[in-house]
Amino acid sequence: MIVPVYNVENYIRRCIESLVKQKEFNSFEVLIINDGTKDGSIERIRDIVLKHPNIHLINQENRGLSEARNTGIRLAKGEFISFIDSDDWVESNMISTMYHAAIETKSEIAVCNIRVVYEKNEKLIKGIEHGFEGGSTITSKQALDYFFEHKKINGQVCNKIYRTELFTNHQILFPKGKAYEDLSACFALIWHSTNVVFLEDHFYNYLQRKGSITKKADLDFWHKVENVYLVEDFLIQKDMHKRYSEKFVTLLITTLFSVYLHLEKYKSDKNYDVLKQKLNGELMNLNIKKTIFSSKIPPITKVKFLIMNLRMDLIINLMLKMKALKDNTTV
Repeated sequence: MIVPVYNVENYIRRCIESLVKQKEFNSFEVLIINDGTKDGSIERIRDIVLKHPNIHLINQENRGLSEARNTGIRLAKGEFISFIDSDDWVESNMISTMYHAAIETKSEIAVCNIRVVYEKNEKLIKGIEHGFEGGSTITSKQALDYFFEHKKINGQVCNKIYRTELFTNHQILFPKGKAYEDLSACFALIWHSTNVVFLEDHFYNYLQRKGSITKKADLDFWHKVENVYLVEDFLIQKDMHKRYSEKFVTLLITTLFSVYLHLEKYKSDKNYDVLKQKLNGELMNLNIKKTIFSSKIPPITKVKFLIMNLRMDLIINLMLKMKALKDNTTV
């Protein structure tokens, strides 16, 4: 388990304690990567680190989340690798259950569901669910098809465990200096796998914090789109771009639409105009006729594309307000 740490003194102890409580805890290692944290994060967990020989603390200068994860990958000795963000926590049977499911189904990747909670009261917002029955196993090719459509399997790495050989045999690392760095790495890992197994348990608890880039129109939010183009670079390197061209367009439009919806919530933000201009530039680069009339692009993707091009802001704003009202009633 790889845990990057940077300025999370209010959250880190719960995260590490959730790992210590894991069933079969002594059979795996925890690599805590101190990415030059400036607060008291490490002091909050030093007693836990000293108590458990399978917890290792690695200190490095601040290089960002991607490089912290990459440090962990280079040092990992276990059969599988998993990641947890240091403000999140996991259920006590996550690692053992996912490990045994991967072994029993001969899968290189195991996926669980995610529970999303608010920082304010830690009540459930929603679950991020893949929709498969527990124990379902699919091939890498099937997983890629779902990935391109952003259905059932997404680009997040923290709700998955991966056979270590996927990283080492194929030199897979996270892109440096990118937010939302999960997507391109996750794609490469799925590409090189054979099977993926799904568990229906919500093992991973994802905390929605104030100040997160998902809560404002931060310029780093555009890294979502930049990481999609890293997927395209991967396909070009594999000489598979032509074969997957429509699927790539599907992934790009889906990502652009998520940026579009996000921006509509933060029109007063100082970065709104810059990001909106970037978004419009991407839409202009897409061939409208070819996109709409392609038989290989899903209808829902075409609808998203039309919404962005027709600037249906009033409808979208109404949809966002209705969603916000629904979320508030469930908290």
